[in-house]
This record gives sequence, C-alpha cells and structure tokens, in this order.
Amino acid sequence: MFIGWLTCISAVLLPHSLCPSTDGQRMLPPSADGQMPIASVVMGKFKKKRKHMRTRLTTLLLLTFLLVYGQTEEKHPIDIELQKCLDSKENFTTQGMTQCVIKAADLWDMELNKNYKTLLELLNKEQKEQLKESQRQWIKFRDSEMEFSHSVYNQLGGTMWIPIAARTRLDLTKQRAQELSDYISTLTMNQ
Repeated sequence: MFIGWLTCISAVLLPHSLCPSTDGQRMLPPSADGQMPIASVVMGKFKKKRKHMRTRLTTLLLLTFLLVYGQTEEKHPIDIELQKCLDSKENFTTQGMTQCVIKAADLWDMELNKNYKTLLELLNKEQKEQLKESQRQWIKFRDSEMEFSHSVYNQLGGTMWIPIAARTRLDLTKQRAQELSDYISTLTMNQ
C-alpha cells in the first residue's frame, strides 16, 4: 500500500505514473492524447486537484528542505576566536598557526573542566563515580591518541604537519567538552 501511495504522489509530479483509485484498482496512465480514460468532467476535477496537490507538495518539499538544510549551527566563541587568529596576517606561518591551535585547545580544556565540574554537581553519588572513571579513561585515550598522532605526523616530515598534529588535542578536547555540555543540557532541560 505504501508503494501505491508513493506512486500516487509521483502521479502528481509525473503525469505518466499510475495512481491507486479509492477501490484499490490502479487507474491507467494517460493515452497518447494525454487524456485519462475516464469521463472529461472527472478529468477536469483531477487536473485541478493535481495542480493544487503539486503546489502543496512543492511547498512541503521546500519547507522540509529549509528546515533540514536552512538551519545554521552557531559557532562556539572559541571556534570564532580560533578562526580570527588563523585569519590574521601575523599567523600565516607554521608557528603562528600552531600557536592559534594551542591557544584554542587550552580554551577548550578550560571549557571541558568547567563542564566537568558543572556536570558533577548534577549527578548522584553513583553517577559521579562513573563520570570520574569515564574521565580518567578519556584522559588515557586522549594522551594515547595524541602520542600516536604525533608519531604519524612527525614521520611525514615537513612543517605543515606541526599545526595538524597540534589540532589533535584541540579536536579531542573540544569533542569531550561538548559531550559533557550535552549531558548538562539533557539533565537541566526541564529546570
């Protein structure tokens, strides 16, 4: 039945499609002269309904597209500052870019610590212990990932890999800070 209704919807957009009728039978596609093999009075109403349906579907599709793709995610102030730092002429060097990334990573680390403390205050005793253990494991993962990342990028040689290697800490720390922030948002949404 679902396929039948998809076919019906496509009949509104594509005149050669088949559309299920109310009795479950399929109407025939238009003949060579473009007319459906039904009475002309009904055909006039069908064309009018099809025109209105096409307008409604087009509007619905546009609204869906705008809702899905038209929303822009706000950038976090740290990301805005990082972009400003990277865009400044003084930081067009490897050292300048690396310093921008390190500064942003430090800011994300402060954000992570703030979120961690806030989240701890919202949890019960058992959850606090779970978060503490989770954070200890995350720190081990972060350090191990940074060590691996640096070994890969150092092997490649060239100065362009230095800011990319520095970016590993930034990305990991930012992700964890946002994860903790999401927990806070979830726990406080009804307050």
